[in-house]
Amino acid sequence: MKKTIGGLVAGVSAIGVAMGMLGSASAAPVWETGRALGRIDNARGLNQAALRAQSETIAQGMVKAGKGELKAFRSDVDALGSTHVRMHQYHQGRRVYGADLVLHVRGNGDAYLLNGRYADAKRAPQGAALTAEAALAKAAASLGVGAYTTVGAPELAYVVGDDGETVRLAWRVLIDYRAGDKAERDYLFADATTGDIAAVHPTVKYAKNWRSYDANRAAYTSSTLPGTLVCSNTQFCPLADAQDAHDGASLTYDYYFSKFGRRSLDNNDMALISSVNVCDVNNCSGWNNAAWIGTQMVYGDGDGVNFTPLSGDVDVIGHELTHGVTDFTSDLIYANASGALNEALSDIFGASVEAWSEGGINANTWKIGEDIYTPGVAGDALRYMNNPTQDGYSRDYFPERIPETSNPTSQNDRGGVHGNSGIFNLAYVLLVEGGTHPRAKTTTFVNGVGLTKAEQIMYRANTLYYTASTGYAEAAAGAAQAALDLYGAAERQAVIDAFCAVGVGSNCGATGGGDTTPPAITNVTSVRGSGGRFTIRWTTNEPATSVVRIPAFGFTNSDPALVTSHALTQTGTRRATYTYYVDSVDAAGNISTAGPFTHRN
Repeated sequence: MKKTIGGLVAGVSAIGVAMGMLGSASAAPVWETGRALGRIDNARGLNQAALRAQSETIAQGMVKAGKGELKAFRSDVDALGSTHVRMHQYHQGRRVYGADLVLHVRGNGDAYLLNGRYADAKRAPQGAALTAEAALAKAAASLGVGAYTTVGAPELAYVVGDDGETVRLAWRVLIDYRAGDKAERDYLFADATTGDIAAVHPTVKYAKNWRSYDANRAAYTSSTLPGTLVCSNTQFCPLADAQDAHDGASLTYDYYFSKFGRRSLDNNDMALISSVNVCDVNNCSGWNNAAWIGTQMVYGDGDGVNFTPLSGDVDVIGHELTHGVTDFTSDLIYANASGALNEALSDIFGASVEAWSEGGINANTWKIGEDIYTPGVAGDALRYMNNPTQDGYSRDYFPERIPETSNPTSQNDRGGVHGNSGIFNLAYVLLVEGGTHPRAKTTTFVNGVGLTKAEQIMYRANTLYYTASTGYAEAAAGAAQAALDLYGAAERQAVIDAFCAVGVGSNCGATGGGDTTPPAITNVTSVRGSGGRFTIRWTTNEPATSVVRIPAFGFTNSDPALVTSHALTQTGTRRATYTYYVDSVDAAGNISTAGPFTHRN
């Protein structure tokens, strides 16, 4: 049965197709790949201004954007030698929040993918009908926040609405307010014409040089945090809760550096600040929460019944600090689908930090918060990644997801960010361990790739392929691309199957049903070209994808088009010898590999 990347990103493959399905002032996912995207010679050697200018030109041509509409703000070079340039979209000189693109360029200069979200804002209003104060007052009332304070000046900007499609002109204002026992800080987008809520982008992510502080049971506000310094770097902490937070932050730092070469949350040795003994202004008898608040961690003491001190579980610490990594990379909006992915990535790496610290996967690896949740109940947890519905709230199957909302608040879980994270969590567990859906919602069988490969795949997806508005299908596509980059066709197919198993993708079915015959690879040849380039060609007896792998150099080149005559061009060093393999995957997901072959350049 078919389980193809094309099915996962149906409607995402070409901006012309995707935009054609939408009405005026709308946004759509972008997933442009192939041989004709463009080229940036010596991408790694260019200065930032030249690299960004050339990247903007290529991307503008692909989405038919006007000059100056896309502005590059960051570029990263990965371990494989590829360059990834992130761009924000602007319209009439104003930022379009939620619309970002990434151009991916191989070490040989070939642009191989443009992905993200692009907004057609031409028909959106050009000027505000309401003042910022009037629009904010109405939107805040609709949000039901009660008393609030604003932080900084309002900005008139465009935003992709919480439906992921509608583009609106809005006043963007950062507000602080209380929601039950939680302090919230949200970017509220108030429609500049109607005053309605255009979008809400939360900045605080809750659980339900590193330094640790004692907040002395103070409510967490900008004036009370971080509190009294009790230990820094390798110092011993006199408070047990602070020691737990301190050790967990250190362990999380070491995990990210050991596994990915990442130096703290921002990859620039940002200090990891933790505050313990934090409480809510309404309740200082034992606050049952922990959070990443954009600049540091805060941990409550717990009430001793529902929670013990929340700094006492490594996976909770790894979870919350991973929100910081996401803030500095994909910057996933913490609402609806992108928020569920944001939460899942924190669970994924929280569990991975714990597994790394304990020498591998054990019975508690896929339990989140098991060391601090309900101390009087043995064996339970906040969430169960391998069986999400066990907690009574989380979902494990895309068609049964919690509906998204145009008004994401704490009361509705921001559109199901915690509940729907279970869909991604289960896909990850299946990618690691293999198997089928625990409640038999699908019959797709996943061939597990193991924890080491799976965590590399998801880290690469989050840091290089995901953007602020990434949803379910784009998350699957980004992870599949990361698997192909790092490993090959088999791991890519495992990602596709894992997402199919939780209901994400089309043309999904049980492995072993229908066509089970892999394509036959024949006539593999390589030909030298000019400038160090060489082309590898082969044929298959049925339409299939094209992949060239040179493992010794960590190099992968690919084309997802289903063809029978395959040709991929690489750039190498003259007179160098390369050992390579070729892979092809047919429409039913059957994989063939041929090699090794040798090319003398």
